[in-house]
Amino acid sequence: MMMKKIRNLCGTIFLGFCLWWLPNGNRMKDGASQQLARVTCAAFLLLLCMSDFSLRNRGNQTTLFFERYVGPASARSLAAMRISCSVLLLTFTSDHMTSPLAATAQVPRWMCRPTGIIRLLNECGVLGGLFEDARSLWRLEQLTRAALGCVAMGLGTPVVAPCASILWLFYGGVLRAYNTWRGHSFIAAWWTLVVLAWRGGAADAASLDSCLCALYEDAKLANVARGRWWTAGRPSHWNRRFSRPLPHTHATELARAADRGWTRFLVTLIFANNYLMAGLSKLCASGVAWASGDNLKAKLLQTTLTQTSFGCYLTLFCRRFPDTFFGALGACGLYGEIAMGLVPFFSFAKLLLPIAMWGMHVSIAALQHIIFVDLLFFIPAWYIWHVIDRNPGKLRPLAHAQHPWDWTQWVDDIHACWLKARAFSQGPRLFQATPRESAAILDNNHLKDKKLPDLPEDLPTPKAVVLDANPSLPHEDIIHAGARQTLLFMLVFLGVWTRGAEWFPYNAFRMFAGWTSRPILYERYIALGGDGSRIRNFHYHEIHPALNRKRLVEAFNRCADEPESADCCV
Repeated sequence: MMMKKIRNLCGTIFLGFCLWWLPNGNRMKDGASQQLARVTCAAFLLLLCMSDFSLRNRGNQTTLFFERYVGPASARSLAAMRISCSVLLLTFTSDHMTSPLAATAQVPRWMCRPTGIIRLLNECGVLGGLFEDARSLWRLEQLTRAALGCVAMGLGTPVVAPCASILWLFYGGVLRAYNTWRGHSFIAAWWTLVVLAWRGGAADAASLDSCLCALYEDAKLANVARGRWWTAGRPSHWNRRFSRPLPHTHATELARAADRGWTRFLVTLIFANNYLMAGLSKLCASGVAWASGDNLKAKLLQTTLTQTSFGCYLTLFCRRFPDTFFGALGACGLYGEIAMGLVPFFSFAKLLLPIAMWGMHVSIAALQHIIFVDLLFFIPAWYIWHVIDRNPGKLRPLAHAQHPWDWTQWVDDIHACWLKARAFSQGPRLFQATPRESAAILDNNHLKDKKLPDLPEDLPTPKAVVLDANPSLPHEDIIHAGARQTLLFMLVFLGVWTRGAEWFPYNAFRMFAGWTSRPILYERYIALGGDGSRIRNFHYHEIHPALNRKRLVEAFNRCADEPESADCCV
């Protein structure tokens, strides 16, 4: 009861804070006011984790959470994650897609500004002049490509996947130092690779590792059947150890499915969290006024008028539209990003919000000339991962796997909310039941007998199956371990965002979070021939593939101030 009163008090304080501060903010990305807003939002997010349902069922809250929101996952789902993310990262290491890593050594040293882990290692002398050595940079690029290729094929995945994650961290850190890539570039795909490398299980299907393991087991069983095994000259205990087959029981498969489910849920949580952090950063810096038509129209015009490689200027065509048009775009962008925090928990959000964000990125490319290449490919891949586990028949005894295409789950979610509201109005009758009976009621099963009969193989998978009442489930340790790891992972993300730190590979997603005031300031450059005549405007990558627009403008300013300086880039 005391925890409930504290939670209600904190919720009231946060609501008052939203009504008083967030409508205006101070329209700055930095400062004490913005930091206060971040701390308050972080406290509210922690508050949401303390739900009424979990407080009334402390003993089984993790299992109940797993049943409702996580669910089991198949090996094919994780294999699809591994292949899609590694191929995405590998494709964009091509020289045709981004700057060759060795070419960055030719750029003036003042343009190299590493951040985060790369900066820390560079200042400690661990990198040993990596940024200036073109040969070492070329080797790093080739090793990154080879490691990502092995991960895509599933060859030596337990060793190669962590190596690929570390190599990509250095590879992306070098490009990030020259601002060739933004801090958020490919961050979702990279974190997916990190989660797969950390938790494992990504090579159990559609991989060379699984094929080689199957061939090994077949050869092993064949030799055991002949009464011999490759045990010549080895002690008897070694023979006994390698002559018995590996256990593959139903309990083992349930534990593996639960472990894979937490992996898939953690990837989805990180994916949704990136958008949530971006939306909250805008809310903390500029308040709800960020979505006003005046602010968004100024942002779109500013980036459109800046020199880009695009040939169309759709924003200039739309500049005569009323402010309500731009206000609607801003509201969809701001509150859509914040609503992405619901994706891991609600089927309606799973189905619609990611594709809405994909449409937002297409609109940003057309109106603002900024292309989020990684997310345009990552979001469709995310849908594929969940569609694969739409009807996992082999995992039926554990629970029903959530997926974004389950239309009937909408009805269950709405009915569950209605039952919960009814329970509060009628008293504690619902929550006097056992935790597993409460889960059955909230899942719209209304099953009184918790011991379900075995289902025939030809029947479709039910929307939810209540777990056995035995408290010592074979996969319960896996569920609790996955919950602890997920909580630890997300607390680090929340801490970085609360601090507002841009510490590669962590990112607070503060891009365009501030207020764009009038008059609209922008910069453009023109190209003049030797005789002073106007010639074709060039793209900065035509000068050097590692150049960034901001670095180039800064170089022009240095040349204008000190033409004879060594920092002048000619």
